[in-house]
Order: sequence, then C-alpha cells, then structure tokens
Amino acid sequence: MLSAETTTAVHPLPPAPPASLTLARELRDDLARLLVGERTAAADFLVALADFDRRRGWAALGHASLFAFLHRELGLSSGASFVRFTAARLLQRFPDLVEPLRDGRLCLSSVGELSRVLTPENRSEVLPKFYGCSAREAREVAAALCPREAPPRREVVTQLARPAPASAVQEADRLSGEAAVEDSTQAREAVQDTAQAGEAVEDAAQARVAVKDAAQAASQALRSPAVPAPQPTVAQLRAHELDLTHPARSALRD
Repeated sequence: MLSAETTTAVHPLPPAPPASLTLARELRDDLARLLVGERTAAADFLVALADFDRRRGWAALGHASLFAFLHRELGLSSGASFVRFTAARLLQRFPDLVEPLRDGRLCLSSVGELSRVLTPENRSEVLPKFYGCSAREAREVAAALCPREAPPRREVVTQLARPAPASAVQEADRLSGEAAVEDSTQAREAVQDTAQAGEAVEDAAQARVAVKDAAQAASQALRSPAVPAPQPTVAQLRAHELDLTHPARSALRD
C-alpha cells in the first residue's frame, strides 16, 4: 500500500482575483527588479567563468576543456554549455562586453554569432548591430557582415551503358529460360536419386535386422538342451504287441 506522502495529490493554485491597478504596478516593479538581478547574475557568472577559464581551473579538476566542465561538472546541456563557453572566451578578448550583457542590450543567445564577426577594428561599428537581436536575427546580421563561401562543387560526368537491342534481350531471355528448365530437371533427378538411395538404405537396414534375428534364434537353439522323446511303457507294449503297425511296436523294434 502506498504511503500517505506518495498518494497526496498536487493541487494547482486556486484562481486569484483580478489585480487592481496599484497591485499590478507593484508586481511589475518586482518582475523588473528580478529581471535586472537575473541579468546581473548571468553577467557575473560569465565574468567568473572567463577568469576560471583563464586560470585553466577545469584542467586542475581533470576535465579536457571548459565545455566539458560545464557539461559534466555543472550539468548544463550541450547547447547551454556551448553558449557560455563562447561568451567566456569572448569576454576574455573584449572585457567591456559585460556591460551590454548586464543591462540587457546584448542577449546571451546572440553571443555565438557575435564572436564570429567581431574584431578590435570593427567593434564600434559591428557591436551596436547586435543589440536587442534574437538568435535568428543575430545569424542574419552575421551572414550579412561575413557571408560564408559556398562549398566547392565537383561535377563528375559518367557514360551510361547503352541499352541492349531487342533481339539480344529476347535471346538472353530464351537462354535463361532453357537454363532454368535444365536446372529444374537436374534438381528433379537429384531428388529421385536421393529417394532411391533412401529406399536402398531402408532395405539394407531391414536385412540387417532379419540377419540379427536369425542369429539370435540359432544361438538360443544351440544353448537350449535337447529333450528326449518319451519311451513307451511295458503295459503299452503288451497291450499293443499284436499290433505291428502301432508306433509303440515300432519303437520297441527300433
């Protein structure tokens, strides 16, 4: 039986009454303050992560890279680990990017595309184009600034085999049909030979059984002692002494 703790149902929150204008403004201010705290905490985490990477703390802990540390040690997903890994490396090259990340002008999801096109020479021109961009918009901006070359294509021309004439096709079909008939005939003959061989084996087995039975009977006859024929008594001889054809008379004469 399940315990009371496991059988306790989780009830949703009861519907709340509509907020008044004053309460809605207070909730809005709380959310804005929490959002600022979230951005600040994310920026502080990236600054600490960049310093951790610069000191190669992940190597001292036995990890192969910073990405492996984020994925295995901190339990982040592969995508989240890659984004923070890229941001930490970008902050080491441009430490002043922490302020746009802290105030929300630069989104963490667009850092990967920014790192692909940002250089010390074009920083003042390229960085404002990524402010307020989502991940898709950041990809479009990066593609416009640094379009990727189309991969080289290699065209290979091969010669196709010519179709065989109709007469050759018919001849090939005829030969294949004859070969199939011959194969079937040979297979039928092989089956018959196999059946005959099986019958011969069965006859030989029966002959061996008959010879074995005859040998056993002869051996038993040799082992059993001979039973002598019963001899006529004196009374029988006297009773039939005048009967010359009686078997007892013949036995006495013998």
